[in-house]
Amino acid sequence: MTDKIQALNELRIDRSGQKVRRANRNKKALAIALVVALGAGYMGWQEWSADDQSSHTARSVSRVDTSSNQGGRAESNVVVSNTSLSTTSSSDNDVNKKPSITGSILEVSGHITAQRIATVSAKTIGLINEVYVEEGVKVEEGQALAKLDTRIAELDLQLAESRRALYKAEVEKREAEILDAKRKLKRQQDLMSENFSNQSDIDTLTINIKVLEANLETAKTNVLLNELEIEQLQKRLSDHTIRAPFSGVVTTKNAQPGEIISPSSAGGGYTRTGICTIVDMASLEIEVDVNESFLNMISEGQRVQAELYAYEDWHFEGRVKKIVPTVDRSKATVRVRIEILEKSERILPNMAVRVSFMEDQAQAIAGHALTGMK
Repeated sequence: MTDKIQALNELRIDRSGQKVRRANRNKKALAIALVVALGAGYMGWQEWSADDQSSHTARSVSRVDTSSNQGGRAESNVVVSNTSLSTTSSSDNDVNKKPSITGSILEVSGHITAQRIATVSAKTIGLINEVYVEEGVKVEEGQALAKLDTRIAELDLQLAESRRALYKAEVEKREAEILDAKRKLKRQQDLMSENFSNQSDIDTLTINIKVLEANLETAKTNVLLNELEIEQLQKRLSDHTIRAPFSGVVTTKNAQPGEIISPSSAGGGYTRTGICTIVDMASLEIEVDVNESFLNMISEGQRVQAELYAYEDWHFEGRVKKIVPTVDRSKATVRVRIEILEKSERILPNMAVRVSFMEDQAQAIAGHALTGMK
């Protein structure tokens, strides 16, 4: 019996090693989970710190710098950050990093716009023969920009001029017929006085003269209509030469010789609707969108200092020209047009510009009075 028990014990599987290996695997899994949790917690802390810093920066909308002048009175200079304007992009955040202009009460960003700009087209559809301008060229009012094919227009004009000679010859013929009819009437009247004619012949000649006079008026009207037709065809022929409507600079060239041009796009995708675009550089001004909350800080005629982003160390003077009397509901902003007082070749259409609205005399007096009361 003892031998059997011993034999059974020898056949039993030893599982103590498996338990040790399972315990080791559990320890490794727990260590990996702990490392992953620590890494996720560190990344979450970094994101929270960045969000807290950005929200703190966004809340810094304005700052008030109080300094004393030579007279001993305190002067308040309010500079509004561009983060308060809906039109300011993320690339304009450097505005708050630069020191404000002395006397500025509001700073916004905008663009240079042209109030006089035109894409010059033809009044009639036609084939472009020549284009006389290139981009960047200065043109004067009435200068030829391009020329269309004029063969059909010239033939129409020649045909109308040939009809003019025909109509004038018709007038001369009717005048001669009237003279002959009047001569015959006079002869019949002389014969009537001697009783060699009757009243019926005289009446017939009188009616014939009236018919001839009506035909003469018709011939003269045809001559007049022909003159108007010739004038119209001459104007149409001159329209084949496209001219500048005003003096300016060519900013874009849209067509080339050999292409078809039309006053509208009815000709399809291969038909040009304009020869070039001309901008009157004398009409450049600044347009900015001001938050409606700051309208009490600006007024028409107010002086401004402007600075182009392309030339950050160069300032030029301006003046508020017009506050457009409407509010953009989607952005809660009002469009303000600013006249440029100092013209320069550096100023180009669509350039980004930083505008500082300067404190006028009335605002300065009110600010000094408030400071004195405090």
